[in-house]
Amino acid sequence: MPTMNKAIAPLRKSNRISPTRTESTQQIPVPSIVRYINLLYDKFVNLDDFLGANGRHFDSVFAVLEVLEMAPQTYQAYHLSCSVKAAWINHFAVSVVVLRALTTSLSHGLTRGKRGRRRLFVLVFDMWLDFACVVIVPMFISYPYVVASFNWKQNGFDPRLIYNETWVASAIAEGRYVLVTSWIDLITSLIPHVGILSCLSMLKSLIFRCDESDVIQPSIAKQYPPPPVPVSATKRMRYIHKLLNIFVVGWGVAVLGIHVIAQRAMNNSIPPCKLILGAWFVTNVSCAVIQFNCYRLGYDGNAEFATTVLAQLERSIVVKITFAHCPALEIPDILNEFSRFYDMDIYNSTLVDWPASASINRDRHPKFDHLYLFATNMSAFPAGILHGALPSPFNKLAFYRTNLSVIPPSLGDHWSEQEWLVMYFEFNQITSIPDSFSQIRTNQLFINSNQITSLPDNLLEHMSLTHLHLSEPLLDHLPTIPPVGFSSKLKQLRVEHTHVSELPVWISTWPDKPLVVDASLYGSTVCQTPAFTSSDSHHAPYCTTDAHSDKGATSYWAYVAERPL
Repeated sequence: MPTMNKAIAPLRKSNRISPTRTESTQQIPVPSIVRYINLLYDKFVNLDDFLGANGRHFDSVFAVLEVLEMAPQTYQAYHLSCSVKAAWINHFAVSVVVLRALTTSLSHGLTRGKRGRRRLFVLVFDMWLDFACVVIVPMFISYPYVVASFNWKQNGFDPRLIYNETWVASAIAEGRYVLVTSWIDLITSLIPHVGILSCLSMLKSLIFRCDESDVIQPSIAKQYPPPPVPVSATKRMRYIHKLLNIFVVGWGVAVLGIHVIAQRAMNNSIPPCKLILGAWFVTNVSCAVIQFNCYRLGYDGNAEFATTVLAQLERSIVVKITFAHCPALEIPDILNEFSRFYDMDIYNSTLVDWPASASINRDRHPKFDHLYLFATNMSAFPAGILHGALPSPFNKLAFYRTNLSVIPPSLGDHWSEQEWLVMYFEFNQITSIPDSFSQIRTNQLFINSNQITSLPDNLLEHMSLTHLHLSEPLLDHLPTIPPVGFSSKLKQLRVEHTHVSELPVWISTWPDKPLVVDASLYGSTVCQTPAFTSSDSHHAPYCTTDAHSDKGATSYWAYVAERPL
């Protein structure tokens, strides 16, 4: 094939550096360390040098580089098996590793011993495998979220998806795979990029057009023959090269075998499992999301049954547990064994017992993020979270439509060191808030539609709030001490349909200033006072629009729709 021969022609001896690089080095000032790295790189990667495409040890060096690239790509395939449910994406990632293991064998078979074509083939093939690993696989994962789930008109995801436990768990796990979340992720993602750049550099040296003066004439080649290579050294390099090829092929076969076993294990799911994964190196069921629907499973919520089911699951895979429709729920102690578990919901259930032995603890659950109790009856505040050793990531808590009537006086003492993002206390039977609650620090606080008549004056003293909802139908008094930095941080205030007839100073001064806070006092008694009803009142904007905060800040019915009987 004339075209191919012409492309391979630059496989020649050349001691001259590319004019383009020389000119650019002279024209652009480069720091000395960068120049040193460039010189070092040229010393080893130029066409005829140790790592160059025309180098004597190219095949052996390339085999070593294949091993170095297979290691991070194998890790990424393993990470993918623990994160992504889609079997075809896992198949694709494993096929990249297997094809890399067969690169040398394929190159010899397809190029039939022609060295120039073989080296060109392995460089191009290696580059595309790296590209598939760092670009195509993340693109496959991101595509459904960007195209199908993201609402470009509202500039966000459909709010209903937030309460779809399977979608949320998948989105978090797949997002962690696509994004860099640890040093090992950074290293394993960076190596393929370095591989692409190296292949491009070597390919450039292969196809760069040389001057006639650089071409070695036959007479010169005879006069200055290359130094002879000892026969023993050649045999030794061939032997090492052969061993590396066998090792790499064996590696690829092992990865393929592990993947096949993991995919077959996905058939061993159990009824409560909502999201099964094909994780590698596991002996139990690889279930990431489990929902104990007591009505469907035919049990009342006793700890023995839950323990039996949870004992069948791989501890490092489970991330979310939901208990729904349970008439006598007991939280089992086996929960302590799930270290990656970060999300727990209790819905439409009666919580009989949550012992301290099954508590959410920073040592046992270092990744735990949030707890939602919706439509749940309980005899007392859950002991499983009434302590001061909560996990640091635990920053979202909701009590919604429960029969909770008393918040423990010691709650603030236990949680004084915890940094909360959001707390919901809505549609409960709570009659009062203890003074210790003022020690709690949160960014968003929603206390709506309970049975509260007044709040401690210092309730907000240690809170740096962006959102504050206090729409209590029986409330007649607001905290007099403002939250920390409220003038610059507070973005939304709701005190609707209350008996509050007088505003504290830190709120009453707002109407005299530009309306920078999204505030609503609609339906509250204070809106009937002269300060709000006079024709020239600056307070009117706070009383004209019903924000319906008394209906709750959570999308309860979207949550219910995802958890039917």
